[in-house]
Amino acid sequence: SLEHLYSVSDDLFKQFTWKDTGKHSYGLIAQQVKKYIPEAIDIDENTDILSVNYDVVYTKMIAAIFKKVKYLEKENRNLKEMIEKLMKI
Repeated sequence: SLEHLYSVSDDLFKQFTWKDTGKHSYGLIAQQVKKYIPEAIDIDENTDILSVNYDVVYTKMIAAIFKKVKYLEKENRNLKEMIEKLMKI
């Protein structure tokens, strides 16, 4: 599940340097992403090289963020209600 991405983000997100240009960049490690979002991985039939389909990753991450925001909003409302009740004591 995408909840696991929060705890393994150091294994997924890496800074690297392109060999041909020397340019620094950031990306995801396909082998790690495959563990959690296998549908986001494309495999080259000729070389068996894995690549990340970022459209799938972004869509899944946006959905996970919205879900987390909804959860936190609900939690925040509950905590506010608890504080209001405690302040009346």
